[in-house]
Amino acid sequence: MPTTSILKNLFSKPIKTIKIDYKRPGQQLPCQEIWYELEGEAAYVYFACHNGGMSTEQCHLLLWVYQHVATLPVKAIVLMGGEACFSNGIHLNHIEVAGSPADESWLNIMAIDDIVYQIINTVDKVTVAAIAGSAGAGGAMMPLAADKVFAREGVIFNPHYKNMGELYGSEYWTYLLPKRVGQEMAHTLTEQRLPISAKKAWQINLIDKVLDKRSEIFSSQVKQWVNALITDAEALQKCLIEKSKARCNDEATKALATYRKCELTKMYENFYGDDRYHKARQQFVYKICDDKTTPENIALHRQKLTGARKISEASVTEMVR
Repeated sequence: MPTTSILKNLFSKPIKTIKIDYKRPGQQLPCQEIWYELEGEAAYVYFACHNGGMSTEQCHLLLWVYQHVATLPVKAIVLMGGEACFSNGIHLNHIEVAGSPADESWLNIMAIDDIVYQIINTVDKVTVAAIAGSAGAGGAMMPLAADKVFAREGVIFNPHYKNMGELYGSEYWTYLLPKRVGQEMAHTLTEQRLPISAKKAWQINLIDKVLDKRSEIFSSQVKQWVNALITDAEALQKCLIEKSKARCNDEATKALATYRKCELTKMYENFYGDDRYHKARQQFVYKICDDKTTPENIALHRQKLTGARKISEASVTEMVR
């Protein structure tokens, strides 16, 4: 049969739609990126998105699954992410090929913000983030919404945005990050833009525990810690009461809507105000490097020795240790 006939027959066939019942626990199909598992009184939510990028549609689906799980009779919700990457925030590749990258960027950041908002406001269950794979940008901020954050030894965090064309970032990071590490360290992490190890993340209080490097042991340890958190009924009740009070106090001091509005105002400028983010995203997606020099934030020999940009070689080494 001629090649043209083969192609014609191939493309004339209707596209097969795979329907997945997301209310049903477990990964039903190999192509399924988002699923949950029930074990005892805990629900484990997986979102193994390719390279950690989460598109608008994937964020909507993850939010829907999370909201469904939150209605189940469980005491804990555990965010497992993916094994290779926990999350790297918005999906830059998907945004790049959109008809309007600016519009898609806006929709994507709104969608991931909705997930973080839901986690922050889950006050009737313990929430845990179990980070088995590296996390960057919004994907490094999202787990901070959970009550407890565990990370596998060897995981690398990039809790910053600015390398992507001076992107400001959202995901309620201006609320979540200072709460964990303090305002000064939050400024250091987001301005110096350096990767940090799981050990360093624990030392600065970004995470609560570093668990075993081996994936299977890490998973077992996570489940042990989660079970310990929820089996002591008195301690669990005390934890949830304190959590609810803290959320009410925080909301009275400064509403989440205010944090979100301030962050998104900056993001709107990034998406629609100039081309730095769009140029950086395009270079990232197509692996283009116009500047052959070492990036400014790690070029110790080019850094000024005054003001906020003073970074010693020892401090850089310590951050990634």
